[in-house]
Formats: sequence, C-alpha cells, structure tokens
Amino acid sequence: KTLSDHFDFSTRQNDNVLVRINDGVLKAFVSDKFERYNSASVLATFVQKMAENGFKIAQSYYDGISYFVEFADKEHPVMINGQEHWFGVQYRNSDFGQSALDIKLMLVKKICSNGMTMKTVMRQIHKGKTLGFDAKDFQLSKRTLDLEGELKTSIINDIIPQIVSPEAKANLVDAFLKVDKLDIPVDTVIKQLPSVVTKSDIENIQKILMENSEESGVRNCGNVLRVANAISYLANGLDEEKAISKAKYKDIAGQVIMKYVTLN
Repeated sequence: KTLSDHFDFSTRQNDNVLVRINDGVLKAFVSDKFERYNSASVLATFVQKMAENGFKIAQSYYDGISYFVEFADKEHPVMINGQEHWFGVQYRNSDFGQSALDIKLMLVKKICSNGMTMKTVMRQIHKGKTLGFDAKDFQLSKRTLDLEGELKTSIINDIIPQIVSPEAKANLVDAFLKVDKLDIPVDTVIKQLPSVVTKSDIENIQKILMENSEESGVRNCGNVLRVANAISYLANGLDEEKAISKAKYKDIAGQVIMKYVTLN
C-alpha cells in the first residue's frame, strides 16, 4: 500500500519526497513541503494550557496515522432548549501527512455526547514552505527542528486565550440558537448534505430521526439541529480506531449548522 501511495504521489507531482519512518516501520511518503517538528511537545503544551483554563479531555482517538483530542468545559454548561451543552475544542493532527494541525471549536450535548466541530481556529500550520534546496542532499539540524516546534508552541500560547474566551463561546451558542429557530423541512436539510455523505449514511440518518430517541439527541430541537445531532450520533457509534471517519462525521454535523449561519 505504501509503495502504491508513493507511485500515485509521484505521478501527480515532481517534487522531492520525504520518507516517514516510525520505529522501523515505513509509514508514509510526504512532500518535502512537510514541516518537521516535535508534534508531541506541541500537543503537550496544548493539553496543559487547556487544563489551566478548566477544560478536561473528553475523548481521544488514534488510528495509527491521525489523532484527535477533544476537550470540554464541563464546569460551565451552556443551556440550549433546556438541555445542557458543553463548550469544547477539538485538536487534530497527523505526523504522517494525513491531515494538517487543526483546532476547531465545538459544542457537545451532554445527554448523548454528540459533538459538532464548527469554527476552525487554526489549520494547515502543519505544512511549511518549500525547503528551498534539494532535500535529498541536505539534512536539517535538530536545532532547526526544535525551532519549528517552538514556533508552533508559541502560536498555541497566543491563540488559546481567544479559543476559550467568553466571546468565542457566545458566538457558538448564538449560532445554535439562530439555526434552531429556522423552519426548514428535514428532507430539505438532508438533500443539501455534502456529496461525501453516502446513500448508506443518509439511510442511517433517516433511521435515527424516525426513532426519535432521547439517547440520540434528536429530540426537542429544530430540524437542522436534529439532522446535525443524528450525524454526530453516527460518529459516536464508530469504533475508536476509526479516527478519520469519526472526525469526518463531526465535521459534517458542524457543516450542516454552519451552512445556515456565519460566525464572525
């Protein structure tokens, strides 16, 4: 599979490639634009800073290539339609070129743990500029790689106060409230789902909506939020190792909401 991916990559662009090896296992071929740094140190800084602001890890999952860590402020619930929600943040990254470092705001419904990733705070700082020289002829020093990690850590320190601010939370809640009041038929919402949503996905969404169970979180809200909750519920049911699929469903749930409202 790795060789197939490499040959496919080579036919699409003529850039040099970097070989990613972990514990003697060949994981991926990536572009020489891939920025190398200590991602574990950056994640550790993010976890520490979120903890200092009262956020706790709610979920985490890893599929061997990408990982996602979700944080929630459970000490300060937000009431929407008489139901408790937690303000949350999702941190995602991949050390093997699968996805860029990204941080997204989210709301999590307490009763069913449904979470929708909505506004992106930061993305694609994972990838840097072209190295500027032939990567196969030169190696970057450990100090250079350390500096890249220090830059990412500095960015994390800069943006966290904005991520956890009362304004950020208020904007997210306001988006939910606006969408909840919209009078839009369920069929219309489903027809406007992104093309990546398969026929099987749609059938499962419709089944969850028809069952209308409290466990799925689709009760007591407008049709747009009902569909978003059904999609998020699908994500919750996926195996923990399916990190990419879980993130995809949560992103789609957030897209359903963001389609009808813009956060400033």
